[in-house]
Amino acid sequence: MQEYLDEVSSVASSIDQSVLLNVINELNLCSAQSGTIFVAGNGGSAAIASHFATDLIKSGYKRGKAIKAISLVDNVPLVTATSNDFSFSEVFSWQLKQLSSDGDIVFVISSSGNSENIRNLLEVASKLSLKTISLSGFDGGQIASNSNFPLITHSKIGSYGPVEDSHSIVCHYIALELRKF
Repeated sequence: MQEYLDEVSSVASSIDQSVLLNVINELNLCSAQSGTIFVAGNGGSAAIASHFATDLIKSGYKRGKAIKAISLVDNVPLVTATSNDFSFSEVFSWQLKQLSSDGDIVFVISSSGNSENIRNLLEVASKLSLKTISLSGFDGGQIASNSNFPLITHSKIGSYGPVEDSHSIVCHYIALELRKF
């Protein structure tokens, strides 16, 4: 157990603190301007995305200033309809096209950083001139180079548990910091 905890600590500590501070400031600015933070991920990262959107909304309540957040993974009927009628690569980007406005932010979570539907979401967000934040593991993957603010928890490729645990830690920390504004 101690080896695992040491690995999680090492992975979580590898994040670039200056980028993390910029992310917190950008999320605060978005919420101060009544923008929405859209969050997405697949598999374990989908669970983290859902939890993070909830924590963002609760953080706004606790600080007395609303934070609008939507997890693009939570509407299962819409995700499956989009997947069936279009393709799984569009399950998040299609929603973003329907829901986003100027000043919104897209925050994606992916252990590998290479999920096609996440890459597609970042591409659509860029075309819509939305700021993008990526939280990825391993070597950052393709999404790190395709987002405005890449947060990477560096780890061995395939080390999903420590990466997902570190992503939960990062998201909890961001939500905690946003309560202070």
